[in-house]
Amino acid sequence: MSESKTHWKKLQNPDYFGSWSIPEGQDLILTISHVQVEDVTGASGRKEKLPVCHFKENMKPLVLNVTNSKQITVIHGTPYVEEWRGKQIQLFQSTTKMAGEEVECVRVRPFVPNKAKPAFTPDLDRWSAAIESIAKGDSTIEAVKKHFTLSEEHEAQMKEEIEIYLHDNEMEEADA
Repeated sequence: MSESKTHWKKLQNPDYFGSWSIPEGQDLILTISHVQVEDVTGASGRKEKLPVCHFKENMKPLVLNVTNSKQITVIHGTPYVEEWRGKQIQLFQSTTKMAGEEVECVRVRPFVPNKAKPAFTPDLDRWSAAIESIAKGDSTIEAVKKHFTLSEEHEAQMKEEIEIYLHDNEMEEADA
């Protein structure tokens, strides 16, 4: 059984996200809600106006340093914070030198997080409805792929079932 440990900085109740906010040995994938400049009070009591990144998930906001801001710019292809809304970043614990001392920090992974999409397979309840919707022209296979992974085999099966659906409907209309 794994023992849960508490980082001492969590007991200080900081207002902002820090390396202690990330479970040890794990990364966090978060979605940017917005970024704005705010008055931030440091540990020394000094106030500064700094960029702060807020998340859609129920997490404390992250004060953005230059390193993380540049990384978000690179992975999402834009330096404009307004265009970061809805974008995901993957955060991890790291260390850096500050005032000659090695300190913990939060860093942004150098890639867009890959949240796996669920597989779209014939055994799902939605399969038949998707076939019908695509056959009627109300949807497309590409629309399905935006939300699900679709193997080549299942895509071929889907196309075949769409053709069967269309053929059966043509036959019904001819009989009517």
